[in-house]
Amino acid sequence: MIQHHFLKKALLKRFVKDFETNHEFQIKFHLWAMVFWMICGALGPVLLLVTPTLWLKIGVLFVYELSIYANWDTDYGSVSSAQSAQHAQGLLKDKGT
Repeated sequence: MIQHHFLKKALLKRFVKDFETNHEFQIKFHLWAMVFWMICGALGPVLLLVTPTLWLKIGVLFVYELSIYANWDTDYGSVSSAQSAQHAQGLLKDKGT
């Protein structure tokens, strides 16, 4: 049981380190997160249309879509940032600094 705890901690530590330093990992993670939010954005309205009252649907749908947009936009910005950092890092390596 103790080994399992240390394994989980080591995997989490590696995930966090990759997330902080590995641009390729950041790009992959945020691209998959964008796909996830796009799927949620498509499924959410379909599920909400089944609810009983119109005003509840409209209110929840409005808040839902704003939330989906905010999450998608955050991941899109993170991908752009990671790609820019990766490109800048490559330029520094090419210059020999």
